[in-house]
Amino acid sequence: MELNPSWDMDKLEAIVPRDELWKFTDNFKIKPTVSDRPIWPTGKGNAFSVKSGYLLASSLRSSHEASTSVDDSELWNWVWGLEVIPKVKLFLWKCLSGSLPTAQALVSRSVELQPWCRRCGEEMESIEHAIRDCSWAAFLWEISPLRLTPVNQSDPWNVKVWVERIRSIPDKEVHNLFASLCWACWYAQNLCLSG
Repeated sequence: MELNPSWDMDKLEAIVPRDELWKFTDNFKIKPTVSDRPIWPTGKGNAFSVKSGYLLASSLRSSHEASTSVDDSELWNWVWGLEVIPKVKLFLWKCLSGSLPTAQALVSRSVELQPWCRRCGEEMESIEHAIRDCSWAAFLWEISPLRLTPVNQSDPWNVKVWVERIRSIPDKEVHNLFASLCWACWYAQNLCLSG
């Protein structure tokens, strides 16, 4: 058997997330001049140990946490610095961290209920649908002082991208109104649940 010193990236991408590929290909190099045997690059003598596995996993996790916390720290400061009531700030934080109990999220956690929007019944109730894409929410955004038009469904933004675009507008009043309207959409969505 002839060794190929490069990774089969198509197959590797199928099992390793794209943003983690570099860690894989940099840490586990194929050396065609060495006989084929399992090695563990972080262990003593290239042998695996629980300690070396734990240290590698810890370093990968801490580097991932550091990169996400650095990326999001400005966003979180912006959320907590809004001049709105605390429940709106908490709501927006839950939106951005994917913690809202939408029907889609509850179904994914094995809660037995219909995942469809309780207001329009047209799509699954995701965070984006509840506060932006539902026909009722889209109408609210169009008639609001912000005059936001519905997002092109062929290129839907996730809520984080949408918030980042609003954040780029240098007007604190726009930011506060945006956060309050997001909360109002969610509140109205939940009124459908209670009747």
